[in-house]
Amino acid sequence: MKNMKFLAFILVVVLSACQSLGTAVQEPKLSLKSVDIADISLSGLNLIAHVDVENPNSFSIPLPNFDWELFINTASFISGNMKNDQTIKRQGKVTLDLPVSVTYTGLYSSVKSLF
Repeated sequence: MKNMKFLAFILVVVLSACQSLGTAVQEPKLSLKSVDIADISLSGLNLIAHVDVENPNSFSIPLPNFDWELFINTASFISGNMKNDQTIKRQGKVTLDLPVSVTYTGLYSSVKSLF
């Protein structure tokens, strides 16, 4: 019986620590500043999205290289890749230039999938 009470106590302490940790870590805040056309071709267009990223946390957040793709239903709508080894300082703000690629076939397939 003593062991059960001890385990229950430990469980309560761990769970309360996890709840307070969840409020201590906040999501970065994103806001779109502007979008510029970088290139237009016969297959699609390339855009540069200027996005402000604000880190409300008391620790720095590394931004590694990453690829991303947005789908509508099963059709690829837009995609991009970020080649940027940057760090957002604690309680800092940085503007990222995100490349965005839109292909005409992907745009057509996405719109077609909606109907």
